[in-house]
Amino acid sequence: MSEVLSIIRLRWTMQRSAMRAKPVSMVMFVLGLLFSMALIVGTGICCWSLGSVDTSESNILHAAMLLVGALLSFGALLLQIMSLGQGTVLSLSKFELFGIRDRVLSISLLLASVCGIPGITILLTLLASGFAYRSTSVAVIVTAVVSAFLAVITIFVLTRIITILLSSVTFSKKGRNILHVGAFLVLMAIGQLPNLLGNDYLELLLYGSASRGVLGMLAWTPFVAAFQLPFDAMAGQWLFVAIRVLVIAVTWAFCHWLCMWYLRKARQSSGSSTVKVVSGQKGLGLFRFVPDNASGAVSARLAIYLRKDVRQISMLILPLLLVVMAAFRGANASDAVWQATLVGPLLVMICESNGLAYDGRGLYMEAICGVRGWYDRIGRMRVNAAIIVVYGMLLMVIAFAITGYWKTPEHILEGLIYTVAAMSVGLCSLGVAEVVSCTLMYPVAPMDRPFSAPQGRGATQFLFPIIHVVVSLVTLLPSILVVVLLLVTHNAGLMWIMMPVSLINGLAVLFLGSWLGGKLMDARMTKILSTLDDFASLQQ
Repeated sequence: MSEVLSIIRLRWTMQRSAMRAKPVSMVMFVLGLLFSMALIVGTGICCWSLGSVDTSESNILHAAMLLVGALLSFGALLLQIMSLGQGTVLSLSKFELFGIRDRVLSISLLLASVCGIPGITILLTLLASGFAYRSTSVAVIVTAVVSAFLAVITIFVLTRIITILLSSVTFSKKGRNILHVGAFLVLMAIGQLPNLLGNDYLELLLYGSASRGVLGMLAWTPFVAAFQLPFDAMAGQWLFVAIRVLVIAVTWAFCHWLCMWYLRKARQSSGSSTVKVVSGQKGLGLFRFVPDNASGAVSARLAIYLRKDVRQISMLILPLLLVVMAAFRGANASDAVWQATLVGPLLVMICESNGLAYDGRGLYMEAICGVRGWYDRIGRMRVNAAIIVVYGMLLMVIAFAITGYWKTPEHILEGLIYTVAAMSVGLCSLGVAEVVSCTLMYPVAPMDRPFSAPQGRGATQFLFPIIHVVVSLVTLLPSILVVVLLLVTHNAGLMWIMMPVSLINGLAVLFLGSWLGGKLMDARMTKILSTLDDFASLQQ
């Protein structure tokens, strides 16, 4: 029992140390607590207001609970797949050489995961939902309370299973990249489901026969079985309750056996791995296509990084995904497609707003060589601006093909205005990124674990990109004001003026941001290198 409590205390000690190191982490932790409390209290109030659960309300509550269970279970599994089983700090691999009994270590790490803020929030929220059963029998209320604990533990058991399975499988680098990008696309597609289904998507999910059929089948699996228990008890189906509890118990037993197997395998293979040296590509590669100076070297190095860094490749796919998703918006699909081309470039440069952190210690050689900040910014600007222009042209072709705007001169002009405006959005976002990347840096996941997160540092990863997007929107105010002026004065026919105006706006912000970013980089190089060294220690 002492080992279990020690590992649970270790989990919270790591959380407190991370918050002491970064005040913004403390702020975000408090905001997270407030959100959790609001969720718990709101759930309790809503379930209390139901009063007595009649047949119609019971059906809605039933579908809602199963849907929530499916989203929680599959969402947790998807996040683990995105991190290739290495997204958690308290993983089995970190304790495989300690003298802790395997059975105790497995249980301790599982309970430590459950005792985090997400686990406690889910548990208390499910317990608060038990108010909906207060008009039923005592047996149903007790079953609802027990099912809440079973549901939370089962969710973390499932994530533990997928973590071990992925950690024990050897992936090639290309296989890792494909899996990461695929999981990212699935996550983004799920996030767009409400837009695809329309305003009545909740009605389809709660009342649709197909949705209920799928949820009914999932209720016999460990993913949703615990959420079904109160409703079986309400219907008097105690045999079904026993079968579902048995399914959950078998899942827990399998997880325990898998942990034992993984620990034995890890100890046997520890220290026996060999390093295989692979010769690199001969010749200069991309360095042949850039100017023979410092900025050209920076451009080539960045282009090589972008080809291999799946963390940034995923963001490059996002604009294309938004355009494709917008094509399924029904009657307003044409407008939605062209509006998506405006949003995409704004999101692509989020990675560049933390570009120095993505470079990591590769920046050390540049600093040793005495490269000025202006040349670094010019080198990065050259590559990213080329991406914006080429990608903008590609999205324009796709948007014309989807909407059919190539058929009339008026629509062709409208499409060109959208395309130039989208490029302007990208250039403004890039100009702001060249400044922000020298000041508002935050730690990133290592390249081989692109979706993992350092303990306690998720706050800055959430806040700083938002700052970059907001500032980028502010720099677009000149173009926005011209659009408003044309619409107010009923001169929509002169909207073609937006092409030169938005282009000048984007280029001005780009060059001003690159110049200011170069100045900041020269002034803060020592601090930047120290910060990158700190970030590298978090990736171990």
